Amino acid sequence: MPLNDGLKTQVVTPYSEAFKEQCFIAWYSAGCPTKERFGTIMPADEIGRHPSNEVIYTFMKTRSWRERADVLNEEVSRQIEKKAVEVRVEMLNRQAEIGKTLQEMGMEFLEENGFKKAGEALKALISGAELERSSRGLPQAIMKIAELENSELSSILSNLMNKAGSGGELEDSLKFDIEAQFTEVTDDADSGE
Repeated sequence: MPLNDGLKTQVVTPYSEAFKEQCFIAWYSAGCPTKERFGTIMPADEIGRHPSNEVIYTFMKTRSWRERADVLNEEVSRQIEKKAVEVRVEMLNRQAEIGKTLQEMGMEFLEENGFKKAGEALKALISGAELERSSRGLPQAIMKIAELENSELSSILSNLMNKAGSGGELEDSLKFDIEAQFTEVTDDADSGE
């Protein structure tokens, strides 16, 4: 028969896995604070308990919170970069459409009025053509580049650097080389090689 000496035994209920996950989310959402600030951001568990800083620190170490946060931060960076590319593509598409509209307006004026006092129409036509030319195709190129893997981008850069180091006229052929290298890599990627 066990001796009890009138002492009551306290049963400690462990924290649930769901609660530990809530703690991680609270910690990450608060900017991954240090141990001293844990208590100010942690929720209460299912039965109303608030874990101590030491308990939270144990969760952090045993559940690899820092490594998980690094993975999430990389995803956040990818999403921000993707959004920036999308915004740039939208802007270039808008500019191309404005350029096209300016050209159409200039041509309409010239057709109706001939070359008498057509300076503004010619300016609109030339400006519109330049804007459309500089904007067309660029959104698609930006999207393709954004989708390339780092190894593919490194390959393109390496090929360009090799050509630059060979004493060739890089300034005259840079645009051609970039397009050629980009086409080679994207063609290989499209064919599944």
